[in-house]
Amino acid sequence: MEKEELREKCIYYIRNKRRKKFLILFLIYQLMFFITVVLSLNFQLINIVYLIYCLDVDIIVSIFTYILIYKKPKKNKNKDILMMFSLNVYPEIQFLIDKDDFLIGRKIDLVNGYIENQDVISKIHARIIRVGNNFFIKDEESLNGTYLNDKKINEYDVIPLKIGDIVKLANIEFKIK
Repeated sequence: MEKEELREKCIYYIRNKRRKKFLILFLIYQLMFFITVVLSLNFQLINIVYLIYCLDVDIIVSIFTYILIYKKPKKNKNKDILMMFSLNVYPEIQFLIDKDDFLIGRKIDLVNGYIENQDVISKIHARIIRVGNNFFIKDEESLNGTYLNDKKINEYDVIPLKIGDIVKLANIEFKIK
């Protein structure tokens, strides 16, 4: 029961992040529309009233209502960190996971945890998510798979991590500490 609750919290966190991205993109679109209309109206005062009418007030009001009603997750000031140490690669690879969203892969400018000189690792291989003081792992549609304690993680699964777990990214094993 407790694992299911943690999984639901993690899924809630991912959906929350997607909603925020959508709102930001939508507000940018509305701002661009506003600027375009203002420039086309040559800053005449009577046309400003027309501009407000054109901005589709219903959509803007619904967005602000959504923002006001939407519950934000509680912030915990004493957040845990997680350490990952490679077991079968020399030199040893270590990750200190102290962010809420930590990407691991071989594309240095896309990930937080960079694994170099390993062609079996995808550009973005796995994601570690922190919700409160709990950590979860998710496979990011990697070619060679992500495993937790020798069980393959499906691309839509979000699995809780605990101290002592063995995470395998393709053929590289990591121990959670």
